[in-house]
Amino acid sequence: MAATQFNLLTALGLREGHRLLDVGCGSLRAGRLLIPYLLPERYCGVEPDRELVDEGIRHEVGADLVRQKRPRFAHTAEFEFESFGEVFDYVIAQSIFSHAALEQVRRCLDGLAAVTHRDSVAVATYYEGERDHEGDTWTYPECVSYRPPTIERLAAEAGFRAAPLAWPHRHGQTWLLLLRSDRTAPPPAIAAEWDAPRLEGEREATRYRIATLAAERDRALARLAAMRSHPAVRAVLAARRLLLRMLRSVRRRGGG
Repeated sequence: MAATQFNLLTALGLREGHRLLDVGCGSLRAGRLLIPYLLPERYCGVEPDRELVDEGIRHEVGADLVRQKRPRFAHTAEFEFESFGEVFDYVIAQSIFSHAALEQVRRCLDGLAAVTHRDSVAVATYYEGERDHEGDTWTYPECVSYRPPTIERLAAEAGFRAAPLAWPHRHGQTWLLLLRSDRTAPPPAIAAEWDAPRLEGEREATRYRIATLAAERDRALARLAAMRSHPAVRAVLAARRLLLRMLRSVRRRGGG
């Protein structure tokens, strides 16, 4: 997923001098690639769990690189992006909407509108569904889904145009390209040379989902086998077989 996010952003034009906001940066899964790539003070990450970021610095990025690149972090769950005092050229919000309540999605989009300029590029992911999630709080580790028209409406209310992106996601989420409604530059286009990596990424994502489903199937079969071998279950099955034999015997006598 780190490479997926990094490749998508650079395919959409991210360069070392741009300012990037990573919403839900966690333990710096994408940050470990983005922080070295960007110039100093160009990376800002939002993550409510301070310990996750500290673990990412210790195990993924390193204190020396942090001193050199000077990334900044905000530990808040309220989508208060203005605390950085920056206007961002690029924003990524990977797997945020997939756990958020509708009101939280709205607040996130409103927050992004306040810290982007008219030619900024934002990308986000969510799960498409036939109905909108009706919860009113953050849901984790469970995931939620929304109808595409709902997400597009919320984006429009915040001043963005939302369009799906043909980019792989190993967990089956949909990538969204969010552009300001007042944008003057042409929409960013993913160059043709990215077609082969994109298709390979989709193939890898499909293989991953197949492997995950196969593992779930094997676990379910193992649980079923264990249940069938349990003495209590075996006794119930034996009693059921005996009852069926008795019923068949009664029917035969009745028919004679």
